[in-house]
Amino acid sequence: MVWIYRAFFEPGTGGNKRETEHEQGLLLLRRALREQYGIDCGDGRKPDLIEGAHGKPYLREYPQIQFNISHCMGLAVLAVGDCSVGIDVEYVRPYREPLLKRVLSEAELRQMEAAGEAGREELFFRFWTLKESCVKAMGCGITVPLQDISFQIGDDGGITCEKTGWKFRQWILAGGYVLSACVSGEGEIRLAEQEERP
Repeated sequence: MVWIYRAFFEPGTGGNKRETEHEQGLLLLRRALREQYGIDCGDGRKPDLIEGAHGKPYLREYPQIQFNISHCMGLAVLAVGDCSVGIDVEYVRPYREPLLKRVLSEAELRQMEAAGEAGREELFFRFWTLKESCVKAMGCGITVPLQDISFQIGDDGGITCEKTGWKFRQWILAGGYVLSACVSGEGEIRLAEQEERP
């Protein structure tokens, strides 16, 4: 089982912004460790983390518990479970057109064209968050060309990917956010607090 946690927060500004986002992610991790594993980090104590080869953090004392954190514009999210996990969240906003050919596969570009103007921004971030969650779960960061990971999103919201051995879920959240999670194998992915739209 992989659990998804999320929390809205007041984003900081300037140099404080990054620190605030990081702190919110760690608060979610502490909460998930307490609720799902009975691990209490103590008041104000941060979990003891180490980094893998490409910067993915791990719990020093509990390497069997996998987690991943993402944050964007006042929303922090966490995926935690007993298998490789990746998560990404983005706020739907305008993007730069040249970015499309650098990150999307030919099949994804065709799906973008078919979507029409009204749905393109959301669809772009649906693809982007799926790709980010995948490379984060794989633990390789963006060392893999993103256009080499290709997704198709069906009219029913179903997600297919040519990468085998991975499972994906995606939510369109209130307020204009897209949240995607990737796990190894066939594990179940569940929101800790239900509020989703297919």
